[in-house]
Amino acid sequence: MTIDLNTLTLESGELIHSIEREGDAIQIRQLEDIRWFHFNSPTIQSAMSVTQPEKLILPYARTMLAGFMFQPQPKRLLSLGLGGGAFERFFRNKLPELILQSVELNPMVIEVSREYFKLDSDHYSIWQGHAEEYLAQTDQTFDMIFCDIFGHNGAPPCLSDNSFYIDISERLDDQGVAVINLLVKDAS
Repeated sequence: MTIDLNTLTLESGELIHSIEREGDAIQIRQLEDIRWFHFNSPTIQSAMSVTQPEKLILPYARTMLAGFMFQPQPKRLLSLGLGGGAFERFFRNKLPELILQSVELNPMVIEVSREYFKLDSDHYSIWQGHAEEYLAQTDQTFDMIFCDIFGHNGAPPCLSDNSFYIDISERLDDQGVAVINLLVKDAS
């Protein structure tokens, strides 16, 4: 079954759970087989098929898989930005031997992902904090880095800072590939 993603709004489907804490608000909704959540905005932060949780629902997530053309068999992957754990579920299903490290700033997002989005973090680690802090404190390198981070007002400042990209580059192995989701709104 295919669902029109434009029908997934703050008003559609059934409200499964709503949580507000320290100025942050998350709304989890479900329409037919698709569960999604909004985080401080009407934009969908993550979506999941309840019956096929390993399936990537949002088109941008499937597009990010293009990075595998350049690094088809990564052994270690860093995922900056957990969201609803879509990449984590996908990689666990498709690449069960992959060593996966995830980074998420907001503990509320981690909590919601575990409780409502079938996030099984027994098979990988989630580091709670800023992506740029993780990059600065780790000495690990990765075959692939997926970066899908957004703040309350869209792209966080680090995505406009050249030092962030230098830090990503330093965390990549010699043949490593970075895949970055950018929502471009202006030249900066």
